[in-house]
Amino acid sequence: MNGENKRQKERMKAAQEILKSSRNRIYLDLRFLEQALFRLRPEEKEAIFLGCNGEALYYNEEYLLRRYLHSPEAVGCDYLHMIIHCLYQHPFQAYEYEEKYWDLATDIAVTDVIREMELEWILEQIPGLCFRIAEEIRREVLLMSAGHITRYLRDVLADGGGLCGYSYEELKRLFQRDSHVCWYRGASRKKSKRKLKGRTDGGEDREQEEEEEKKQPGEENKDADTGYRRRTKGEAEEGRDGIQGAQDSSIGLKYMQGLAGIWKEAAESVLMSSQSFTKGQGKIPGSMILNIQKLVRERYDYAEFLRRFAVMNEKVKVNLDEFDYTYYLYGLRILEKIPLIEPLEYKEEYQVKDFVIVIDTSGSCSEGLAQRFLNKTYNILKQTEHFAEQVVIHVIQCDAAVQEDIRITSLEHLEEYIHKLELKGGGGTDFRPAFEYVDRLYREKAFQRLCGLIYFTDGYGTFPGKPPDYKTAFVFVERDDCVEIPPWAIRLYLEEEEV
Repeated sequence: MNGENKRQKERMKAAQEILKSSRNRIYLDLRFLEQALFRLRPEEKEAIFLGCNGEALYYNEEYLLRRYLHSPEAVGCDYLHMIIHCLYQHPFQAYEYEEKYWDLATDIAVTDVIREMELEWILEQIPGLCFRIAEEIRREVLLMSAGHITRYLRDVLADGGGLCGYSYEELKRLFQRDSHVCWYRGASRKKSKRKLKGRTDGGEDREQEEEEEKKQPGEENKDADTGYRRRTKGEAEEGRDGIQGAQDSSIGLKYMQGLAGIWKEAAESVLMSSQSFTKGQGKIPGSMILNIQKLVRERYDYAEFLRRFAVMNEKVKVNLDEFDYTYYLYGLRILEKIPLIEPLEYKEEYQVKDFVIVIDTSGSCSEGLAQRFLNKTYNILKQTEHFAEQVVIHVIQCDAAVQEDIRITSLEHLEEYIHKLELKGGGGTDFRPAFEYVDRLYREKAFQRLCGLIYFTDGYGTFPGKPPDYKTAFVFVERDDCVEIPPWAIRLYLEEEEV
């Protein structure tokens, strides 16, 4: 018995030494990843061959030892693969996308960035076919972010379609190096009565699930619990409640959000290292810098921003719904004709202010995207009280010159305009004509209470040299790099899914 325990301890020590050795070898070649490489805590987990959730690096001891004996470099490649997953926030954004395409897209994105690192001993572990397929995708999506690749895969692989002659299952086997199961359910998920596709996660089903999770890359995984569909936040929360003993779904989600924050800090450190790049730190891929810049920049809720920017004007008024009749009736009953009246409750009423929306109609802007942006704005505004009788919105189309100005005074008018929207222009981008036009309207007192201007654009244009007399926000959709804007303007980034 003592001999068996000794052998188990030796195997455990050997497995952890393998991971440590792999990590250190990567560090020697890619020193700019220092703040990321030392953040994962190794943990043996029989049910997962290899994977991480942002805190723990889970490994099946037997699988790891066999893989290292076959190729030490392969384990190093796997380790780097998982680190990049975390730097790119892949485990923490999983609930936002369809699991089937997200899992494959993240593996493709990581493979592509590893190719750019040009680390020979790592590149030898990845089939050349992977790089050729990634290059084909790059020509279609431009920036190799997981979100862009997910949308592309959803289009080309829908209804059983293929990519470069390969089916989804073949592509998954080709690119997979780790298990993503702990992104969705946690590495040691508790038993749950929640049904997915008519079954529960208990008893024989859970045993079968664990057997599926043990499968190594290249083996077909037919786990019914993956669902292959878009998961809601609620499902994602419930799926993560087993991580680190979280007691309920809200704790599980907060736990993952906390890990996302930790890895955002790590990404910022990597970005700083890239800016102070010195010879000997390894090759830092340009696409990695762009992706990390996109990840670490601030994200805003457009609905909340619009309410604060354009429709929040507090006006105190009596709230008749909150009038308390208890004291009134009590006084009539006790004092006969003398009611007791408590001071009335008050509430803040939100009024819509006047504002301007400028749509960039240059050749690089999409009419469909502009239409969806206006529709999103409309959906937010229609929830605001007294919109129809108080609003004045100028919707201006502008490329290098002002092409159209439509004055909107009601929800019905805005809805009709969106439905019939046709972009006019198609030339270059210059922001100055729109500001000059609005400045003139402002001086002529065309607005009673101008709140500000929202400019919907791709960002490739000339900004005014001086600040206007009203607030200004530039909204960029599907812009991956950071746009340098004047200090007097507000900058917002929206993903296509948000529009």
